[in-house]
Amino acid sequence: MERKLLPIGRQSFRDLREENCIYVDKTAYIYNFCTQGKMYFLSRPRRFGKSLLLSTLEALYSGYNDLFEGTWIEDKWDWTKKYPIIHISFNLVDYEENGLNTAIKRTLLKFYNEYDLIPSEDASIKILLADLLEQLYKKQGQVVLLIDEYDKPIIDYMENNDLEQAKANQKVLELFYGAIKDSERFIRLFFITGVSKFTKVSLFSTLNNLIDLTLHPSYSTLLGYTQEEFESNFESYIDDALNIFYEYSRESLLNEIKNWYNGYSWDGKKTVYNPFSILLFLSNTDFQSYWFATGTPSFLIKKMEEHHFFHFENIEADLNFLDQYSLDNIEITSLLFQTGYLTIKEKSKFGEVVLSFPNKEVQLATYTFLIDDMGNTTGGGGVTVRHLHKAFMHNDLNKVMSILISLFSSLAYDVYTHQKVKQIEGFYHGLIHILFKCLGIYMQSEVHTLKGRADGIVETPTHIYILEFKINNNASTALQQIIHQKYALPYLADRRIKIGVGINFDTLTRELNGWETGVLLTNLEV
Repeated sequence: MERKLLPIGRQSFRDLREENCIYVDKTAYIYNFCTQGKMYFLSRPRRFGKSLLLSTLEALYSGYNDLFEGTWIEDKWDWTKKYPIIHISFNLVDYEENGLNTAIKRTLLKFYNEYDLIPSEDASIKILLADLLEQLYKKQGQVVLLIDEYDKPIIDYMENNDLEQAKANQKVLELFYGAIKDSERFIRLFFITGVSKFTKVSLFSTLNNLIDLTLHPSYSTLLGYTQEEFESNFESYIDDALNIFYEYSRESLLNEIKNWYNGYSWDGKKTVYNPFSILLFLSNTDFQSYWFATGTPSFLIKKMEEHHFFHFENIEADLNFLDQYSLDNIEITSLLFQTGYLTIKEKSKFGEVVLSFPNKEVQLATYTFLIDDMGNTTGGGGVTVRHLHKAFMHNDLNKVMSILISLFSSLAYDVYTHQKVKQIEGFYHGLIHILFKCLGIYMQSEVHTLKGRADGIVETPTHIYILEFKINNNASTALQQIIHQKYALPYLADRRIKIGVGINFDTLTRELNGWETGVLLTNLEV
């Protein structure tokens, strides 16, 4: 039997099925929401299968039963009923060239032409959409309205730091989506997807019967692959990976793959793989940051730096923060969650959640990207960390200091133009934190951030390095703090050599201008 292909880059359900690609069957979920309601919104990060979901809905309501052969829904759907479909993807709407209002109007006119309908002259996009739905209903019956990447005309200009144009596009979209509520009787199914939930777009303020599936517990695994789906659908490709990573057992390799690419959760219980990343891993059989490499918006990184947002683990939040997201109030935690950099690790029955990185891919890539941006380097963050790792493994503290001196001397000039010294110190401490958190991914080391703990702890087979950093002070003070605060106490029974390392940075000279070490040998010293 011919092996099915990996569905890499497939956003068309028809193409996926006709080209013998693996389809992870989600039709049971689709059947449930199609038979229980008709007005839905779903938010998921980019590259998570939203477009394929809408393409599947289009094929379903078009009555293409041959495409659903062997799926759960095959013998449960009424294939005799076919519906007219309006499927708009803002990824294909040419608003950058012609302006959003004109681009939407042209898109709607294509549907008038396709269904042989007559548009009103000089009508607004709101009237054009309302008339299109009504005329199509009178001609062929209830309409299936599918809108993909609804927020792309806003997000694109946020990423380009053009807030004025983003707000202008938001107003156009408010007008456009305003036609839907009064047209509900003409609609069989309305399904709209996006990355973010902009609360001031009229979609959410006027459509009070719009069911948001984003955090719905019954649909937390609607997109992405569960561990069971991954292992059952991609078994032969997992075997290929085992042949490459022959030093792993099957169980240990599956655990490593899971640590890298699983971990996304919208209910705090069930987790899924990012389909884009796991498919590329199976194709390349190489652990890389595939999803992150497709494009991390610079405005997101700048927001992290502006807010000194460098601690990404175990963030406590209330789910209401998702309903406070607008262009005038871009809440950083909500932004990171909606865009996929944070996910729900725990969720209480009272709506409180704990957010963290979903997996190693996102964690490692975010840290190295921040190191690059803050350290004013290009593609060097990962190299810096790997060099640090190598230097520590060789117990070469001179090399460690040389790498740190090089990194901090390359810091962007605008770091030093802040008016407040505290802002500069916050920047330094942020860079130190992410540098050693990133190093910990390679070395199973740990950075403690609670008061009374060392800034960095690095473990090698023979040594334990306990590091303390000072700003505009002196290295001796930092070393004495390690000794007096007994930072080495948890390692007293460990036979490895404990080394205290005090380091000072001078913000005026922009240099690491001092470091001092001491071997922590006696009980008195620990």
